[in-house]
Amino acid sequence: MKKLGISIYKEVLLLLNDKMGLSMMFFLPILLVIIITVVQNSAVKIVNENNISLYVVDLDQSVLSKQLIKDVKESGMFSIIKLKQNSFSDLKIKVHNQSEVPFGLYIPKEFGNQTTQFNKQKIDNLMAELNGTLISKELSAEKQNNIKLLFNPIVQKNFYESISQVINTLIIKTQTKQFMSELNSALGLKSDVLSQIKWNELKLDVQISGQNNHNNEIPNVSQHNVPAWSIFAMFFMVVSVASNFVRERNNGSFDRLLTMPSSFAYVLASKIILFCLISMLQIGVIFSVSQFLFPYLSLPVLNFPQRLDTLFFAVFLCGLSAVNYSLLIGTFSKTTEQANGFGALSVIIFAVLGGIWVPFYILPDYFKFIGKFSPLYWCMENFYVIFLKNAEWKEMFFPILVLLLMNISFILLITFKLVRLGYIKKR
Repeated sequence: MKKLGISIYKEVLLLLNDKMGLSMMFFLPILLVIIITVVQNSAVKIVNENNISLYVVDLDQSVLSKQLIKDVKESGMFSIIKLKQNSFSDLKIKVHNQSEVPFGLYIPKEFGNQTTQFNKQKIDNLMAELNGTLISKELSAEKQNNIKLLFNPIVQKNFYESISQVINTLIIKTQTKQFMSELNSALGLKSDVLSQIKWNELKLDVQISGQNNHNNEIPNVSQHNVPAWSIFAMFFMVVSVASNFVRERNNGSFDRLLTMPSSFAYVLASKIILFCLISMLQIGVIFSVSQFLFPYLSLPVLNFPQRLDTLFFAVFLCGLSAVNYSLLIGTFSKTTEQANGFGALSVIIFAVLGGIWVPFYILPDYFKFIGKFSPLYWCMENFYVIFLKNAEWKEMFFPILVLLLMNISFILLITFKLVRLGYIKKR
């Protein structure tokens, strides 16, 4: 134990001397978690808190166009900025030049009249069918002067497609109200029965899978981002661990250790123990930031699971995987440049394929297959079970098993290489 303690002390001194490595282990991950969470929380607010700015030009000024603008405003998604009688080309230029207001809605003249005429044709056809008339008037094939939705080129495709779908739904809703009112008159009903039908009485019941209560809490952005980027921070220790391992090997430190009455296993054990503790300290710092600093940044706090024992074990296993992977890179690298370059790049690739940077379910099938060879994927699976599903040990069994097998394979490869280099004697 004394030899192990001295070896750990030596690793602590090396770590304290590596100021850049310490900053990459603690300061940069905290900054990364804060930035990513702020950005994604802002994106959620844009959709949920009436933050999408929308220019509106209403050249029609009819009852129908005003009702449409009212429906858009009451949808709760848009902050409407009304413009005066701008032409379509003027609105197009304005939306193109104003990145702060990325959308514009153009309601042309005769929108209300055209909708009324179109509804009249549909009602005439319907009444003809009810009266047994075989031939009914065909709907007008004339091209209508449609409502136009403009978007700035900086808006991503999936976002403007979602917004256009919402706007289109609201247009259909407004036109349906008008149609029902006119059909009510055509049928000669005394009260406006049809137009007063509440079409939204049947609502979609959204629930979290695996939970039976209807009042379950929807996971916030912190539940997704803090665990994910904490894993990335742990594995990014490869820059410090691997480069120090290569530096010790190249400057003769390992050769001097071989002349001492000690086993090289103490060197590996001290590195694994120390950096496992460092990784757990990383997680503790990042989780503390999410608890105490996030409220001051108007961010949702990280909600901890009921089973803290599962969380502790998952953090330990992720840290162990990060340390063993870092030592593997350091063992097979010949220079610090190789260790830094390949180590950092491989962690970034594993993060992308493992569902850290982008959701795993949106990846192509062949990337999903490759991504399951990433240790970050299985670490993320454990944290998903803990933070988003609040599950028991049995649901963590398979990710834990895979991570244990990966760690065993890392250690075997490290041992094999060190035997070939002569640092560990064959028996």
